[in-house]
Amino acid sequence: MTIKARITLLIFLLAGGMALSIVKGQDALLRKHLFTVQREWIGTLAQATAEGVSQDTIEGDRIHARELLSRIVSKDKALEYIYVTDFDGLLFAHTFGGGFPKVLAERLYSGDHSGSVQYSSDHGEVEEIVTPLIKGMKAQLYIGVNQKEIEGLVVRTQTDLILIVGLVTLAGMGLSLLIGGRMSRPLQSLCGQISRYAKQGKNIKVEVQTSEPDIKKLADVFNKMVVARSQALSRLRESEGRFKDFSESASDWFWEMDENLRFSYFSDRFTSISGVAEKDLLGKSRRESGLDMEDEQVVRNIETLEAHRSFKNFEHSRLRSDGKVVHMSTSGRPIFDESGVFKGYRGTGTDITGRKTMENHLRRAQRMEAIGQLTGGVAHDFNNLLGVLMGNAEILKDIIGKNEGARRNVEAIIRAVDRGASLTQRLLAFSRQQPLSTVSADIACLIGGLLDMLQRTLGETIELKIEHAPDLWRAMIDPHQFENALVNLAVNARDAMAQGGVLTIETANATLDEAYAKQHEEVTPGDYVRVAVSDTGEGMPPDVLAKVFEPFFTTKDVGKGSGLGLSMVYGFVKQSKGHITIYSEAGRGATVKLYMRR
Repeated sequence: MTIKARITLLIFLLAGGMALSIVKGQDALLRKHLFTVQREWIGTLAQATAEGVSQDTIEGDRIHARELLSRIVSKDKALEYIYVTDFDGLLFAHTFGGGFPKVLAERLYSGDHSGSVQYSSDHGEVEEIVTPLIKGMKAQLYIGVNQKEIEGLVVRTQTDLILIVGLVTLAGMGLSLLIGGRMSRPLQSLCGQISRYAKQGKNIKVEVQTSEPDIKKLADVFNKMVVARSQALSRLRESEGRFKDFSESASDWFWEMDENLRFSYFSDRFTSISGVAEKDLLGKSRRESGLDMEDEQVVRNIETLEAHRSFKNFEHSRLRSDGKVVHMSTSGRPIFDESGVFKGYRGTGTDITGRKTMENHLRRAQRMEAIGQLTGGVAHDFNNLLGVLMGNAEILKDIIGKNEGARRNVEAIIRAVDRGASLTQRLLAFSRQQPLSTVSADIACLIGGLLDMLQRTLGETIELKIEHAPDLWRAMIDPHQFENALVNLAVNARDAMAQGGVLTIETANATLDEAYAKQHEEVTPGDYVRVAVSDTGEGMPPDVLAKVFEPFFTTKDVGKGSGLGLSMVYGFVKQSKGHITIYSEAGRGATVKLYMRR
């Protein structure tokens, strides 16, 4: 056999061996890395999900738990399913649309609630990861991961690797046939470098000292293969980073910025929550995003972005096109490549409108309670002073005898004391300290008895409409105080309709559930009789609406209102263990709803 033939055979065998070694070695390395990434990602996701759903499990809120799990599964096609067991090891919530699979149910109720299992679904092999919701408890979180996604990435990378190695082998054979013995030394050098690459798996650039262009071409092909592998691993690490960042919290949407701090990506739910179309923000910076640049928090967040620092819970708000204000909280972290070059930001966003609403309700309830305590104390002290004045006035009245001038002065004092007593009674009503005589009353009958008085109070320019629901429940109220509250509401409505209008009083049965009670302060779930008083007057802007129940607050001119009418109604309803709401917009009238206990 000639030297050329032997070299050709040797190169063929070496190239083939190197190809098999590279394919086999890189396949193992790639699979190991991919599944390590998958485990870390699932672990992070499981921890975040467990934190989110553990409170629902404790409270027994299956609906919220199922919604949370479904949102997480919908955001990643690699997740086949998620389900949770309660503290007795029984199924609590899951994401299966067609019912819980029999094979999982048999395993679950066999008493085996630990470890990892694998089974086949309609979409391929699924690995189930089990994580405790709370350490030491039976409550568990089960996450099914579709292995088809990971295997697909392995297969694609293997195919690219095999094609490149095949090109290297063919090029080596062609070159060996053309230049024979002249290529033995540079080929040996090349094979040695390839062998080291196969063993170490590090990125290298092979160099050969030869004048043969084909050998140089072979080295270039191999270097391109190294670059291709490096790019594939870089994409894999980027994907790993994205999964890790996104799974840190079960947020409502995801966002990204480029290296110029301009928005480059928003997930689907951003538009439905914020009311801002994605196209209206892409390519814009935070300064151009429509936020209030006078807001100190916005300015500080921009400074953080420009300094390439991480941030959490940046709270801001937007006015939607439908007139609603949405409150949002965003977090983000900077992205750097392997060389430390800044590439942009990646982060999450959460709709906190519900939380902000509850905080506002709580602050308002605390403020009203504080005002009520202060008002009650002042009213009691004032009552004591009025008692002294009334007692002394009665004594003076007896002393002066038939002195008519003095008698008129004393009677003026008594009338003033009576008006003061009426004022303190309203203050006590607001502070929920007035005595109540609660009975089971027919509200429709009470309203019917007030029709003549209400019509006289409203005058001829205002039409009065009464609408009663059939089979209206009886309510636990003090009839006299209820009538006073209704008259106060009618007087306020009359003053708001200076040019005339319509006052409508509607009654109906109403049941307030747990969900409603959680969204409003001092509400007990149960059955109520609802009395809605609506007018077509001038309405109120939001800043006025927020203060209408506070004592002495009024928009009327001095001397035309004490500011105690609505506060008295508020105190009466709360003292009766009821609920009161008011809705109004400027120029669109107002509606006050009283919910009285059945």
